[in-house]
Amino acid sequence: MNNSINDWLNHTVYTIFNSQKYKCFSDCYKEMDNLYHMIKSFINRYKYNDASFIIGISNTDSKTAMINYTNNGKRGRPKKIVTGIKVDWHIHIYVACKNTSISVFTNSLRLYLQKKKNMPFYQKKNTLCYALPYIEKQCLYIRRYGNTFKKSLYKNIN
Repeated sequence: MNNSINDWLNHTVYTIFNSQKYKCFSDCYKEMDNLYHMIKSFINRYKYNDASFIIGISNTDSKTAMINYTNNGKRGRPKKIVTGIKVDWHIHIYVACKNTSISVFTNSLRLYLQKKKNMPFYQKKNTLCYALPYIEKQCLYIRRYGNTFKKSLYKNIN
């Protein structure tokens, strides 16, 4: 692995989360879609051109999650099935910023979400090499925005 990829994978990302749990998939998916559009509009409104985020929903415990793909013989992408101990539906959000100060961006985004959603959001520091496999392994549906969380980086992690 060359140094630029290695430096990039050790890039700091922040987790933004709240303790909100959802009973059914449809409520969680609607909330994920709403948060996706809110964060995207925040990035575009305040001109954070180098900012990226990845958001996903899960109902699996992270320690027991395993991915299986089923192919039914038809053309197209195989269906992703995440197996493991089931918990309530919840949302994962990871944000990254390349040139702008990540802590300033994350704190302002967290305060923006708290104001809009009227519920507390928290943040935690991680690295990209931890965040990418974690969210890919555990989440059933994933949406990406920006260049930081490209699928091509997954090949360089292992």
